[in-house]
Amino acid sequence: MAVNFAKANPMLFGVGFSCCKTSVSDLVVQVFVERRENIDWKRNAAFASFGFGYLGIVQYSLYVPIFSRLFPNAEKFAAQPLRQKARDFKGQAALAAQVFLDQAVHHPFMYFPAFYMTKELVCLGSDASPTRVYERWSENFWPDLFALWKLWVPATAMNFAFSPMWMRIPVVASTSLIWTCILSSMRGGDETADEVNAEVVHESNEERGGVVMLGSGGVDARAAELFAQGLARRVTVFDEYAESSPKVAALRQLTRRTTPAEHEPPKAPPNTSELAHMCVTVSG
Repeated sequence: MAVNFAKANPMLFGVGFSCCKTSVSDLVVQVFVERRENIDWKRNAAFASFGFGYLGIVQYSLYVPIFSRLFPNAEKFAAQPLRQKARDFKGQAALAAQVFLDQAVHHPFMYFPAFYMTKELVCLGSDASPTRVYERWSENFWPDLFALWKLWVPATAMNFAFSPMWMRIPVVASTSLIWTCILSSMRGGDETADEVNAEVVHESNEERGGVVMLGSGGVDARAAELFAQGLARRVTVFDEYAESSPKVAALRQLTRRTTPAEHEPPKAPPNTSELAHMCVTVSG
């Protein structure tokens, strides 16, 4: 039933599948990685819209109608048995060209700019800046590509080599959903946020466009809040330990010099914007 519907309505099926998959990916990150008590449905709706509009409509248009015209034998090659594929050198060349166009042209110059713009709108709303989007895209260009290629070059090659046209988008979405779940399980215990782990050298009341300068670089209000939360959690944990340890309690009565909690860099909850980045990026 579902297969027949997908074959008869490949674009509708692919767009709907991508929309639902991107929403589920963000929910996985919010619940299992960020450990939110309340789901941010506004953010989830933004990512679902990205899945619907870009991952669904745009990628379907590229992978099916456009690639079908550029590589008219692509669907025939995908349907061939493995032995015949091994002898079809023209089909192999067409497969390599499709992977190249997707991974070296489409993703770096279309997908990532669209993703960074979506992330900017989700995180900053009306304060989103195209200039900042361009700077982030250019700074992360090669790291993003190398991270992308490690998974998606072989995954895309397998997809284009064996999937019929109507299955290309669902296969991409399913692969990325599985990868999101793997990353969530791996990163679930990681509480380090780079921007709040840096040592605070000095404080200044100087403000630059609403950014309070802490230490050697600008840290926004959210980072300062995370810093305070992490420090409070560290002190609380040490106090609980001190109350259960007579030696530590006696030592604290003798001196009020810095405690281990004050020496250790404070930890903060996961950087939600970077986790959102992870969630959407692996939606490739």
